[in-house]
Amino acid sequence: MKRSQSKQSIPKISHYWLMNKRILKHIFLICMFITALLFYSIKSYAVEINENTEHISVSIDVEVPVQSFSSSKSDKNDYILVWIPSESGILDQEKLLAKQLAKSGTEVWLADLHAGWFVGKDRSSINKFKPDLLANLLDAIIEKTGKKIYLISNSHGVIAALRAAHGWQEKFPKKNKDPSQAKIAGAILLSGQFYSRTPEPGFDGIFNTIVHKTRLRIILLQPNKSPWFWKLAAVKKALEKAGSKVDTWILKGVRDRYYYRTDSTEVENKKSKQLAKTIHTSLSMLESDDSTIPTSSAVTNDQHQVATITVKKYQNRGLSRWRGKADTPTLNLKSLNGEQVNLLSYKGKVVLINFWASWCPPCVHEMPSMQALEDSLKSKGFHILAINMAEKKRVIQEFIKNKVKVSFKILLDSNGAALKKWKVYAFPTSYLLGKKGKIRYAVYGAIDWNSNKVHKISNQLLSE
Repeated sequence: MKRSQSKQSIPKISHYWLMNKRILKHIFLICMFITALLFYSIKSYAVEINENTEHISVSIDVEVPVQSFSSSKSDKNDYILVWIPSESGILDQEKLLAKQLAKSGTEVWLADLHAGWFVGKDRSSINKFKPDLLANLLDAIIEKTGKKIYLISNSHGVIAALRAAHGWQEKFPKKNKDPSQAKIAGAILLSGQFYSRTPEPGFDGIFNTIVHKTRLRIILLQPNKSPWFWKLAAVKKALEKAGSKVDTWILKGVRDRYYYRTDSTEVENKKSKQLAKTIHTSLSMLESDDSTIPTSSAVTNDQHQVATITVKKYQNRGLSRWRGKADTPTLNLKSLNGEQVNLLSYKGKVVLINFWASWCPPCVHEMPSMQALEDSLKSKGFHILAINMAEKKRVIQEFIKNKVKVSFKILLDSNGAALKKWKVYAFPTSYLLGKKGKIRYAVYGAIDWNSNKVHKISNQLLSE
């Protein structure tokens, strides 16, 4: 009986299986239809990027290759973004950013100034781009597009961008004053290097003269892991004194040049992917601001020229004799271990004061030689006070434990007060003090502290 019941149930199971098979077939066909519909919908809404390269003649001798990126979305805007290259030239990362911006609705023009002027890609190249010819370039782009221009640049390229804007304003004053005329509307400056040079330790930095001539709507994008972060307020003040209107945007957790560094961190890679959005937001901020920029500079050329010639050019990157003021700045900070450390308590000792950060590769590179120097001379009265720039205790402790093991004293400058007192413009910056507490030698940049030269100087100070 059991067997016959089992046989009778087979047709019933087969019937349900066939019904389910038909249902599955219909579901499959419906899914295929929806997939095809989505595919063609996405394809119809995809933004096509238009790339174009042309050569713009700015003089008899100079023809600048300019690559533009646009889309149907960007055609609706009345502005374009002109990228002025840094000392590194136009980078592949910047071309990718241009495509991303074009896709989101911003037309971008990349001006290859280095190719136009036939110059190498280094810091000195920025001074070879003549302002009047840069003005011709911007005017040609305005004439071709009929749109106003926002400039963007980074690092030392910001100087070329400001010179280009000022050059255009001076060369075409009628266009600049005409409300109906497309013009230079503003600038986005990333990790800007606004000083004429990195000053000798202990000396005040001098802004490039173009800072005092600039009258523009500006947004400064500044990474916080940078010595220039601590100079941002001074940069803003100088630009505003000249007649610019300036907003600042702090980019947390990243270093200068973060979007094209070969040693980029996970955080920097993440922020690099967000940079196009950051630029787009900055443009929206510039577009929403209807404030009027003065048409004449608030500071004359004579006023800032006097300041420029009072500073000695720093000739030597090695440890050099101190040429600054006789008075040593005060120093009273907590150590990594919570101890209050006052420089006055080190009189009668030779002290190396070093400003550093764990995210600074040259700082990290010189630390082992610093430790070797202290190990060799500590018994004679030689000490190192390494002042960390505003990093969290946990970060410093992990750095010392896992990356560079040092035993010299580390002090915490949590708000940059010591950096400002000691006039630090680059990391690392170091001061070597004699037994009387006076600065005797100084250097910015990494050196080999365990070299024969440094040992000789240190022993001379110890013997005094």
